[in-house]
Amino acid sequence: MVALGDDAPTTPQPTAAEAVAAEVREDVEQVNETAREDAPPAVGNHCNATLDVEGIGDTCVTSDGLLRVEQADGQSYTIHGVDAPPVGAASFAPGSMAAVAGAGPKDVTCTGADQPHYTLVYAHPADVASRSTTIAPKLRTEAYKLGAFLDSESRAVSPGAGRSLPIKCDGGAPVVLTANLTTLSSGTASFGTLVDALKAQGYEYNGKGSGMERYIVYYDSPSPTGAAGTGHVFTSDSSGAATNQNNVGGLYAVEYRYDGGGGVPHWETLIHEVVHTMGAVSNDAPHTSGVASNGAGAGHCTDGQDVMCYADGGSNAYNGSVCATKVLDCNRDDYFNPDPAPGSYLATHWNAAAPYNRFLVAGKAGDVTPPTQVTGLRQTGTSNVAVGVAWSVASDDAAVVGYAVSVRPVGGAWRDAGSTSRTATSITGLAASSAFEVSVAAKDAAGNVGPAAVLAVSTNDQPDHTAPSAPSALAAKTTMTNATFSWNDAADDVGVQGYELRRITPSADPTRRETRSAGTTPNTTITVPLAGLKPGQRVQFELVARDGAANVSLPAKVTITVPKDARRPTAPANLRVVVRTTTKVTFAWTASRDNVAVTGYRAYQLVGRRWVLRGNLAANISRLGVTGLRRGSSYTFRLVARDAAGNLSTPSRPIVLRPR
Repeated sequence: MVALGDDAPTTPQPTAAEAVAAEVREDVEQVNETAREDAPPAVGNHCNATLDVEGIGDTCVTSDGLLRVEQADGQSYTIHGVDAPPVGAASFAPGSMAAVAGAGPKDVTCTGADQPHYTLVYAHPADVASRSTTIAPKLRTEAYKLGAFLDSESRAVSPGAGRSLPIKCDGGAPVVLTANLTTLSSGTASFGTLVDALKAQGYEYNGKGSGMERYIVYYDSPSPTGAAGTGHVFTSDSSGAATNQNNVGGLYAVEYRYDGGGGVPHWETLIHEVVHTMGAVSNDAPHTSGVASNGAGAGHCTDGQDVMCYADGGSNAYNGSVCATKVLDCNRDDYFNPDPAPGSYLATHWNAAAPYNRFLVAGKAGDVTPPTQVTGLRQTGTSNVAVGVAWSVASDDAAVVGYAVSVRPVGGAWRDAGSTSRTATSITGLAASSAFEVSVAAKDAAGNVGPAAVLAVSTNDQPDHTAPSAPSALAAKTTMTNATFSWNDAADDVGVQGYELRRITPSADPTRRETRSAGTTPNTTITVPLAGLKPGQRVQFELVARDGAANVSLPAKVTITVPKDARRPTAPANLRVVVRTTTKVTFAWTASRDNVAVTGYRAYQLVGRRWVLRGNLAANISRLGVTGLRRGSSYTFRLVARDAAGNLSTPSRPIVLRPR
C-alpha cells in the first residue's frame, strides 16, 4: 500500500510550513551538491564540457566552487547555485523592520537608462496567464522594502552613510517590464533557459549591452527544484570599480513563484539575490562559507542570522548565534560596510557598500526626516488622578502615524503614558493637587520621532465622576475575515483615554444583555476578526468611551452581517513530478486561489474505478511525497482545494506516478 510522505500531514500543524521548506531545502541542496560533484571542471572562463542540471542548466564547476552556466550562444556566467525557501520566519533587526514597514517610493532612487540601475521585470511562461496587473504593484512595493532595508542597515553603521537602490523609473514610479517567455513552460525552466529566453527578447546579458542595466526578475512559475531564487555572482575581491567583475551590467536576481509563500514577490528573497549580484560573498572574506573538497559552498557566509549566511556545505562551519537577528553583513566585516575601519578587510577588498559599486547609490535614502514639532499643546481638563491634553496635527514629509505621550513630576523622571493616533488623550495614575510636565512628540512610519512639545499641567483634589459622551457616527466595513469599525471622538470634561468595542451575545434570558470585549484602542478605529461567526449571521456590537477615572460612556451600537462566501477555489494546477526514486515519487502543484483563502487540499488516489481519499493537506503544502511504490507500477492521484466556508474546487487533472 502506498503512503503519503512526511510532507503531507493529515492535519495542519504549526510546523507544517517548516517541514515542507526543510524538505525543499534538502532537495535544493542535493541539486547543488550533485552539480558540484558531477559537473566537469571549468577551463578558464569557459566550459569544455557540461552537465545538464535540473533547475540550473548546462554547467561546469569553477575552481572557487561556483557553477559556470553555459548559454545557447556559447557565452557563460557564474552563479552560486539555487537557494531554497527559508525554514521558519525570519527575525530582522527592529530598526530595519520599522523602515521596511513604512517603505515607499522615497526608498529607492529613480534613474534613467543612462545611469547604472536595476530594472524590475515580471516574466511568465507561455502556459501561465499574465498576472502583470497584480504582480507589478507588488513587485514595486517589495523593491521599496528592499531599498528601505539596504538604507536602514547602512545608516545603522553611520547615520550619514545611507545607501539607495537605483531603479529605472518612468513618471516617478519604477518601471515593471512584462516578459511573455513563449519558449518556456511552467515548472520546467532552469535558470539558464530563463536567462536565455530573456536575452532572446533583448535584455542585457553579462556585461553585453549598455552595461547600465541589471534585472530584478519575478518569474511567475515554480522552479523545477523548488528553489526560491538564484542570482549571478562573481567572487572577484578587487576593490577597484574598473577591475571587478561585480560592476558589470546584464546580471540577474531572480525569484521564482513559491506557492507556499502566497505566489507573490518577497523582498526577503530578493535582497539575498540582489546582494549576490553585488558580489557577496567572496571566498576570502573573513567568514566565508568556503569551498569544500567536492567544490560545495561559495557565495555565502557563516556568522549568524545574516541575509547572506547559512550552512551551504562549504568547508567552514555555520554558527547561527553570532548575530541574533537578520542583518546585512553580521558585524559588517564580510561584504557590506559603508564606513569600514582603515586597514580592515572591507577597506582593502571588494565592498558592496563602497562608492565604487556602480549599482548602489551613496547618499540619503529612505525616510530620515522626522515630523515637525507638535503645536497647540494645551490642558483640557483635570481631576485628582488625571489630566486631559490636546494638540494640533503635526506634519511630515511622508505621514504622521501617531503621537508618543510621556509624563513626569516636575523635576522627576519621564514615564511612557502611551501612544495614540488621535490629537487628544487623558493621562491617569497621577497624584492629587500636584504639578507635572507632559511631553508629546509625533512619529512617522519609519520610526522617526519629531521634537517634543512640553506643557506644565496640574491635578486638583476633585474626583472625576462625569462620564464621556457616547461616541458618534459608529460605522463598520466588513470582509469575510474581519470587520473594521470607525467613529468620531467622544468628549469628556477631563479627557477620553480610550475606547472598548464589545460584541453583544445572545442570552437565554431576554431581560439580560451579555457582552464580550472585542478589543480596546486609544484610537478612533479598530479591526477585529470574524473567526467563529457564520456567514450570513447578524451580529451587534457596541462601543464605549473611557476616561482616566474609569468612567464609561453610554454605548453606541451598530449591527453587521457576516458576508457569505459562495465562491469555490480554483483547481490545483500544473501537477508535476519533482523527485523520483525507486520507492518514492514527490509531485508538486501550483497553489489554488480563492477570494478569501484556501485552507487546505484533499489528496485522492484512483483505486480501480473509485477515487479514495488519502489525506488532508495544509494550505501551505505545495508538494506531496508518495512512498511504498513498486517499480513497474503506476499510481494516479488528483487534488481538490477547499476554503474555510467548505467550498470545494473542481478536481485537478490527474497525475500518474511511476517510480524510477
